[in-house]
Amino acid sequence: MSRDLVYGQDESPQPGANGFVDRRREQRSRADFIPARVQTDEDSTAIIARVVDISTSGLRLNLDSSSKVGSVVTVWFNNTVASGETRYCLPRQDGSFDIGLRLLDVLHRS
Repeated sequence: MSRDLVYGQDESPQPGANGFVDRRREQRSRADFIPARVQTDEDSTAIIARVVDISTSGLRLNLDSSSKVGSVVTVWFNNTVASGETRYCLPRQDGSFDIGLRLLDVLHRS
């Protein structure tokens, strides 16, 4: 099974199991729940998160709390600091939330 999810130029995105249609045209790579710290512009407290997948313009994170759509989120993971705007926040059956970020800025440290 491929670890990358890709939509070709001529393919129409289909609703997933949760009814959400992914309209991305770029490749995204699964991140296998990379540990991360997250801080929102709404709260100065950093919380634990997991990076689920990554693309050139966004991240999908899994958190134990929700994030308001439109809020700016800063994420620290794997020598990377990224900030992005919350585009969606979907509850999961286990009580956690998947949030999608449109990346605004990324800084890689070595």
